[in-house]
Order: sequence, then structure tokens, then C-alpha cells
Amino acid sequence: MTPARKRRVGTVATDRSLIKETHRRWRWAVALAALASTMPAFLSAQVPPDETWKTLTTAHFRVTFPERIEAVGRRAAHRAERAYGELSDAFVDPPGGRIDILVTDHTDVSNGYAQVRPSNRITVFARPPADAMDLGYFDDWMELVITHELAHVFHLDKTGTLGRLLRGVFGRAESQWPFFPGVSIPRWTTEGLATWYESFFSNAGRVHGTYHEMLLRTAALEGRFEDLDQASGDSPTWPGGTRAYAYGSLFFEHLMDKYGEERMGAFADAVAGQWVPYRLNAAGRDAFGNSISDEWRLWTDDVTAKAEALRAQAQVQGTPAVQRLTTEGRFALFPRPSPDGGEVAYAAADGRSDAQIRVLPAAGGDVRRRIRTNAVANFDWTPGGQIVFTQLEYEGPYRTFGDLYGADLRGAVRRITRGARLSDVSVAGQGDWAVAVQEGGGTDGLVRVDLATGALTSLRAPETDVYWSFPAVSPDGRWIAVSRWTPGARLDVVVLDAQGRLVLTVTDDRAMDLAPAWTPD
Repeated sequence: MTPARKRRVGTVATDRSLIKETHRRWRWAVALAALASTMPAFLSAQVPPDETWKTLTTAHFRVTFPERIEAVGRRAAHRAERAYGELSDAFVDPPGGRIDILVTDHTDVSNGYAQVRPSNRITVFARPPADAMDLGYFDDWMELVITHELAHVFHLDKTGTLGRLLRGVFGRAESQWPFFPGVSIPRWTTEGLATWYESFFSNAGRVHGTYHEMLLRTAALEGRFEDLDQASGDSPTWPGGTRAYAYGSLFFEHLMDKYGEERMGAFADAVAGQWVPYRLNAAGRDAFGNSISDEWRLWTDDVTAKAEALRAQAQVQGTPAVQRLTTEGRFALFPRPSPDGGEVAYAAADGRSDAQIRVLPAAGGDVRRRIRTNAVANFDWTPGGQIVFTQLEYEGPYRTFGDLYGADLRGAVRRITRGARLSDVSVAGQGDWAVAVQEGGGTDGLVRVDLATGALTSLRAPETDVYWSFPAVSPDGRWIAVSRWTPGARLDVVVLDAQGRLVLTVTDDRAMDLAPAWTPD
């Protein structure tokens, strides 16, 4: 969408000594460029070329979006200009030129990513993550994701004297240091910095939420708190790729609380200006007066001490006895007992094999049934012991949408809907209908699904700034308990009647109240 930044044109030297020195510098620059060109580049994703796209130009951005979600695109432009001003004041000088933002609605996934090569670009998936344990605590999804990705652009575009010289000659090469020093530092640093800023400029975000804190507390209590050389890893061990965001953001929260919020910019400057790269400890000493390694050890001790104190307090108050049913999970989610109470099904993703829905005896033991799914799948039982679940599937070459599927007792899978963009299902009645969330357009609504035909009936039409997740139909089919997000990070449980009318607000607070369930009565 955007040409590379204009290259600076230098003058030609005529003095022989200057020519000799210039040739020596060019050989050095070419060698550096060749080395840098072997480094891995950012991954990107294909968006649909068959949409009708529009572009809105602001002072600092070109925002491109499908015409049908123009309101979402305009919101993105507004949030981007605000974040640009905030980061310019609090972090580092902004990069030159306009930044491209692409807002897309081609997948029922909540995400975003940034690129600094061949130009500064941000891609945002419009779907709000109102059902996500880690991302769900937000005041405004577009604000959070754009602030996060724009912090990446500010950070990763920054370079030192050598990098500026080489960019002037070679442009924005597909390389890391010295062209883009921030790209070559550990992932916990880049993701932690951006996650910290997504929270700093709002009253929500992952630093202010409880999921990352819980993750680190659990690691500390189990004696496996990650060290610096582990915190960037994505492994089959829980929490997988989330560790870089959790450890990085809360470590930066520790540093900013201790040394002052203005030191984040000093840290980015120190990394970018290094003539000998990859020295995070040296950058830490420049910015904070202490090495990153020493600060990490101090922070680890502090997190562990607080976790131990909280566990001691819980033990005094008393904790319920639990029986562990699974041991192999990286993720073991959405456990649901069968209608007769004899089995438990759960969504499993161990990081080594395909995601599955697994069924095992309620008292524990070997898995009896496995249903392969495209990712961690939300599901429910029918009264007859079948399982209805949602999963992403390709809808043409460019789109991935969620649809409803059913698996019988033998494991045979039947597709119920096609291109319906459904998630979070709850089976009702005699197993002949269900309630699900219907995605699209940067928001969602609630629908009733005929499980025999796949026909949809709207229960709650999509609204701006109202998002639904985890509906649960009561055993008698009269009521629907559901989590409802409204502005101000208010993710509350409400109860609707079978026609979708609001009858009861169960919780009303600034918190994440997710996935209600009914007792048999």
C-alpha cells in the first residue's frame, strides 16, 4: 500500500583519500546488509482482495477497510490519532511519514500485528475478544489493539546512527540490526513493552487484568517461574506463546513503578543506539541504572513472596478439596458433564497434537472418545449424548469463519451450518435447537439455531459496543444466561428469556464475569 521511505541521496567525493575511505565504508555496509538480509522477517497474512475497500487519510495514517464496516474503520482512525499523540508524548519520537492501518473482517479471530518493512503498517482483525480470558479485559477493543501495535511501530522503527546511515543507502531492508535493532531483541521485550502501553493509556488492558497475574503467580508457586532465557519461548508447556506477553508486560510494570514511566523511552533509545548489539543488560544500566538480569532476579523474588503470602492467606481461610481429572493438558477448557452425569467432556490442546474434544469418565480415567477439532472448540452436549461444537473452517480461499458441527456417539461429524460465523454454543430443549453467538462487522449478536436444518433466528441483533459470549440455556429452555460486554470493561452475566429479551442483570461491575452455568433445577 505504501512505498518505502524516500532514500537520502549523498554527494560524491572526488579526493582520492576520501574515495578510498568511502569504498572501505561501502564494503562494510554491504557486508552488514548481507548478514542482516539472512535474518527472519515478520510474518504477514493474506486478506481478501475481493472486498470493496475504502481508504481514509488522517494527519498521520492511511486507514483502509471494507466499505461495509466503514464505521469500524473510522473508529480505528480516531483511536490511532489519539494513540499517536499519547505515544509521541510518553514514549519516543514518532517515525516519519504516514502509517498504514488495514482493518479487516475476514476471520472470526481477534488479533492484530505490525510491520516496519517495507513500510510501517498495522493490520487489525475487527472481531472483539469478549470471550477471551487474557484479552477480554478492555475498555475499547480498537483502542487496545491499535495502541499495542502502534507501540510496536514506534519501537521497532527506531534505529541508531549506523542504522540511519544504512537505511539512507539501502532503504528499509528486510533485516534486523542495525537497520531495525528492536526486531532482534527477545520477544518478551517487544511484546511486553507494547502490552504495557496498551494498559498504560487506558484503565483496562492485560496489565490491569488478572489473567497474567494469575499465570505468573501459578508459575512461582509451582517453582517454575521463567528466567530471562525462557520468557520468550513458545512451547507445548502452558502457557505457550502467552508467556512473552505476561512476563514482559508485568516485568516492565515493575520497572516503571520503580524507576518512572519516562524510562521506557530511554530504554528503547539505549537499545536502538547500541554499536555492539544484543546487550540488554547494558541498555538496562543506561535506562534504569541496573542490569536487566539483576532486576529480573529482584522481580522474581518479589512475585514469589507475594504469591506465597496469598497462598498462606487462602490456606487459613480454607480451600475446597479438588480431584484432578486430567494431566496432559496445556489447555483443558470448557469442562461439561454429560446429561447422565457419567462422563465429562473438555476441549484439549496439548501443544503436540491436534486440538480435540475429549470425553472421559466423571470419576477420572482413560479417555473414551476423541473428536478432532481445528482449534480449541466451544461445545455442548445434547440430551442423547451427542456433542455439538463450533470451529473455524475456510469459507473460500480468503476467509475463515466459525460454524456449527455435531458429533454422534461413534465420533462421526456432521456440519450443521456453513458460513454462519458462529461461536459459543449452548444446546437447548430435546437437542433440537441451540443458542450461539454470531460474529461479523466488528461486533456480534445472539441467534437460535435449528440443529436439524441449520436455520438461524435472531435473538439479539448486533449492536455497536455490545458484545456477547458463552450463552447457557436453562434446563427447561425458558432462559438464557450469557456474558454481555458493555463499554467500561463491564463484562457481566445477564439473563434473557427464550426470545432474547433482558429479564435480569446478575452482575454489574468492572470485571470479567464469564461463562455462566445452570444447576439442574
